[in-house]
Amino acid sequence: MRVSGVPVLAGRVFIVAGRGVTFTAVVRQLVAADALVALVSTDTAVPEVAAHFRADHADPDVWARVVPHVEQRLGPIDAVVTDDSGGPIAERLVGPDLHRRGHGAVVVVEPTADADSVVMTLTGRP
Repeated sequence: MRVSGVPVLAGRVFIVAGRGVTFTAVVRQLVAADALVALVSTDTAVPEVAAHFRADHADPDVWARVVPHVEQRLGPIDAVVTDDSGGPIAERLVGPDLHRRGHGAVVVVEPTADADSVVMTLTGRP
């Protein structure tokens, strides 16, 4: 994804935590935009990502292990896309750093959400 010829997501670090078609579509779009994606999902068929954690994204212990690993391997997390079950955990573990750095968000989406809209939210465009 480009804005005025500049890739707005290239090199940014995202955790996508969830399963199903919407999350897979979001991952594909982020990867196509040259973002670094860490996927947390129990899905077995997943797009190629920078890191894949085959785990339950609703488990707080999984997040406690994944977040430091992603930050060490890929860099500071720029945003998280997850569902209702992962949202509160992500907000607790990643939210404070996002707020401290003044950018990024934990985006909670429905499993049937439109992937294009989710990615547009991540770019900061309506």
